[in-house]
Amino acid sequence: MTTYIDQTESYKGEAIKKLAVELLKNNTVDSLFIPFQNSYSGIPMPSLISDPEKTDGIEPIAPVAPFNSAKQAASVIKYATGKKTAFFLRPCEIRALVELVKLNQCTLEDAVIISYDCYGRVENKKYLELLSSNDQVNKDFYTDESLQNETTTTCKSCDAFTPLNADIAISFMGTDQSVFEGTSEKGSDVLSSLNSAIGGSLDLKSGGSIDQSIVEGIKEKRSKEKETLFSKTSETIKDVDSFQKMIGSCLNCYNCRTACPVCYCKECVFLTDIFLHDPDILHQRSIKKGVLKLPVDTTMFHMTRISHISHSCVGCGQCTSVCPSDIQVADMFRTVSEKTQEKLEYKAGQNIEQPIPFLAYKEEN
Repeated sequence: MTTYIDQTESYKGEAIKKLAVELLKNNTVDSLFIPFQNSYSGIPMPSLISDPEKTDGIEPIAPVAPFNSAKQAASVIKYATGKKTAFFLRPCEIRALVELVKLNQCTLEDAVIISYDCYGRVENKKYLELLSSNDQVNKDFYTDESLQNETTTTCKSCDAFTPLNADIAISFMGTDQSVFEGTSEKGSDVLSSLNSAIGGSLDLKSGGSIDQSIVEGIKEKRSKEKETLFSKTSETIKDVDSFQKMIGSCLNCYNCRTACPVCYCKECVFLTDIFLHDPDILHQRSIKKGVLKLPVDTTMFHMTRISHISHSCVGCGQCTSVCPSDIQVADMFRTVSEKTQEKLEYKAGQNIEQPIPFLAYKEEN
């Protein structure tokens, strides 16, 4: 595949921003799907940009993600429109998008997927605090280990932080430069055509090397963090009583369901009359048990979610981020999902050609 290296900028975000703007200016794509810091929100929000003159607010690698944007990306490519869009996504967002493709929620026909080595994200509130005292936090994050230590527990224990299933992969780790690589025929064609169109103004040149030992060292550290986390969480939810203690303060707000990028059902059973109990039912259950905790069915909700999506969980951690009760929902889901996917010999979002296990039928010989 074609590889180019950008040698001009010390801040990796500028290199990616220039790539994004040139893609739009040269009509290589019709639009960008990319984090954009507008005048109304301090947090860069996923935005669809079609005007190259309105790209000043692009912040492609800000260390924050208001949500996993796979479902928003899927809404842009729900069906083929003939409008080519470059999607700048984190690795976990690509994994979720791949699952949605398999569920026929979108098509990648008009999409160019661009991703990068992910150092992790901080929680939204923390990001705004950092930004209030340092307007260069997006840049400083990549050189300041103390800022990197502010990332979420999920990110610290994520060992799938390099691009997979991207058309163009951008590497930061193990190199002092920004290495752009076309990892698919589509991505290689885009880079080649762009390089010809702009006459080298991005300093894109053949070559570029990455010290893989650095990348492997980061992966090993995160894998150990994950192993420790999963072991601790397995003990926390080892039986029904332990599980109920973990979710005991659940409000049934369903924020985790809303934030989950692979929870795609048009109508959730928990929003139907099945779980909208009449007062008589509540009183009957109270009499039977003596005490009925409200809201009801929180255990049923979380167990149902686990059974529905543990095979497709991509480990983005957004479910924990949106929980008003600070329940470590992501730790629970990731721990169960690891075992589910191991059992099914399936890694969510890894292989776009591999069907989702619950949708595949294999006849035993």
